[in-house]
Amino acid sequence: MADSADPGVVILHRGQRYAVRFLKCNDQPFAVICFEYWLPRPSLDAEFAAERFFAHRGINAIGILAAENDWFQHDEIMPALATIRAALPDHELVGYGGSMGAYASINFADVLRLSRVIAVCPQYSIDPARVPYETRWPAEAARIAASGGFHHDRIDQVRPPAQGWIIYDPAGMDRLHARAIRRHHNLVEVPVRLARHQEMRVLQQAELFTPMLLDMIEGCFDAVAFARSLRTARRRSAAFWLALSAALLAHRRPEA
Repeated sequence: MADSADPGVVILHRGQRYAVRFLKCNDQPFAVICFEYWLPRPSLDAEFAAERFFAHRGINAIGILAAENDWFQHDEIMPALATIRAALPDHELVGYGGSMGAYASINFADVLRLSRVIAVCPQYSIDPARVPYETRWPAEAARIAASGGFHHDRIDQVRPPAQGWIIYDPAGMDRLHARAIRRHHNLVEVPVRLARHQEMRVLQQAELFTPMLLDMIEGCFDAVAFARSLRTARRRSAAFWLALSAALLAHRRPEA
């Protein structure tokens, strides 16, 4: 059914836990699948995070929204994802997401038959039994466990996509998740040092995020050239300077 608020969007699924929005911009057999990231107030009736980004560039995209920050663990996720393949049986699909959404893009890559995955600071899991070092989302992990458990926590069982990238801060906790993911998936590491789980913000402020994402979507990303540009461009990022200051204070170097 069409979304009355936006005639260019079709609602492929609207359940109690998840909604799937299809932004159709052209007739090309290609679309980006966007799993929503953690939000302070999740909603099934909102645009997905990157919807306007893709609409502005004329790129077909599908957003998967969650009623709660549940890392897409409820059983409703499987019929929700099935509607995507039913609607676009012959499309090439590229997965994209940040944090919780990045986790999901890898976790369900085989279900959606994704050709590429773009995962910004993903988790291997947030189940305390599997990742005791992960302490950032205790309320969400407890809620998932209480509502049935981590039924679809399956990164270590998923058939790897043919191509993909993990964008993460190797100086932070996310390196542990990246290391665990890469034991099962041969994804290219794209380090963004001193981002502190704010890779998107650092790269946006450095004016590198949009060209990076578009190159990855097309499958022509040059990691060496990107790393060279990042060394200089990150100086434009306030988030980078804040993280650097925090790191210097932590190492008792306030004068720096």
